[in-house]
Order: sequence, then C-alpha cells, then structure tokens
Amino acid sequence: REFLSGFTGSAGTLVVTADKAALFTDGRYFIQAENQLQGSGIKLMKSGEPNVPTINSYIGGLLNCGGTIGFDGRVVTGAAGQKYAEIASEKNGKIICGTDLVDRIWNDRSVLKHTDIYILDEKYSGKSSAEKISDVRRKLDEENADVHIITSLDNISWLFNIRADDIECCPMVLSYAAITAEKAYLFIDENACGDEVRTYLQKNGAELLPYDSIYEYAEKLRDKRVLINRSRANYRLIQLLGNCEIISKPDPCSLMKAVKNSVEIENI
Repeated sequence: REFLSGFTGSAGTLVVTADKAALFTDGRYFIQAENQLQGSGIKLMKSGEPNVPTINSYIGGLLNCGGTIGFDGRVVTGAAGQKYAEIASEKNGKIICGTDLVDRIWNDRSVLKHTDIYILDEKYSGKSSAEKISDVRRKLDEENADVHIITSLDNISWLFNIRADDIECCPMVLSYAAITAEKAYLFIDENACGDEVRTYLQKNGAELLPYDSIYEYAEKLRDKRVLINRSRANYRLIQLLGNCEIISKPDPCSLMKAVKNSVEIENI
C-alpha cells in the first residue's frame, strides 16, 4: 500500500483497477492521507463519513459480471477474504489470492526481517514452554480438535518463551505454529536460531520448520479438525484448509497469557 500510494499510515486499504484507484482509511489519517496522496491520482475515501461507501460495496460496484478480484492472500484475513469471495460469486466472477502483483513491479523490495531469536528466561515467564504446550493440548482435547494452528505473533512468542526484533516496536518473532497431541511445530527462519535457542526449543518439544512451509503443512492436512481463529489467520491459510473441519475460535493462548502466574505477578 505504501509503495503504490505513498500513504504511510498504519491502517488503510488501497483498491486499484485498470483506470482508477482509491485509498480507504479512517479519521485518524484523513489529513495525513490527503497530504500524502496529492498528485497521485488516488482518491481518498474517508471511511465512516456520510455518503462514503464501505470497501466491500465499492468493490462490488466496480466489479463487472465475470470479473476477478485479486489480492495477496497472505496479508488479508480469512474473514475479509471470504467477503471478497462472496462479492465475486455474486457477479459470477472469481478471486485470485495466490499472486502478489506488487512484487512484480517492486524491484528493490526489502525481504522480511528475521532477527536473532532470544529466550525469555523462566525467571520472567514463570513457566516453561513445555508446560504451556501441555496446557494448549488440554484445550485441544476439550475442543475435540486434531491440530491447533496459531498465527498471532504475540501468542507464539508467549507459548515458546521466545522474543526477537522482527517487528518494529514489538519484540516478536515472525512465525507460525501448529500444535497436535504429539507434536509442536514452530515455523521460523532457522538461521535466526543460535545453538542455545535451538537446544531450548528442542528440549521443550518444539520441532523447527522453515517459515513459509506452514502453507505446505496446511495443504497436506486432510479431514482433520483444525482449531484456528479465522478472524486472525490469513485467507490463503484458511483456503488451504478447505478439506478440513475448521473450528473457528479465539486462540486459547490469549486467555492463558492474560491470567498471570505467581512469578509474573511478582515481577510486576
């Protein structure tokens, strides 16, 4: 969005067609967007203001019968992607979510940053990663689920007691995770793991896999009951789980990490 429009706000959606473009953003950014879009030919759509359509209704109005809506399914939530699919279906059209068109013209695009991972010591966490994983497995039993796929970076960092500087202003690790009754998979850049971190994770039952292999893992799941938060997971991941029964509920880690143990309370 920033590359195409010049708009640097943290929230907004850019809609591009063959002959026009519009940027939707909320009241926090109206003045900023107006300034940054000057001369771009991109129309500012002030979300929530009178007579300004929603993104979905705007797209529905633009899409011709049999038309196609394209987006990178890795950066659109499952819920939003489903809405786009419904809009396309209403026009007897289709969606394409496996291609990032911006990547084809952004020649000097920087790669995702994977910084060195470090361990949050148990004198701060109050609980080992193995204990937390066991707690998650009990939730799997309660939901009668075979697999729990976690996409929220804060929950993954909490579950495995790891931190990094992959995200600006947040000590999070770019990652995905999948927990089953027998396995705990952590999808990360293994080059970011030193020997100490690798030993700690393996000791706590984590199996390390390449970051992008989460999609291959999801595609291979067949007829499984998968616990995943559809509103937080990306659309491409949800689509690859099409042969599974999805249990769309909030990640159990969210409540677990909110209930502080005695060590965390003492640290506070």
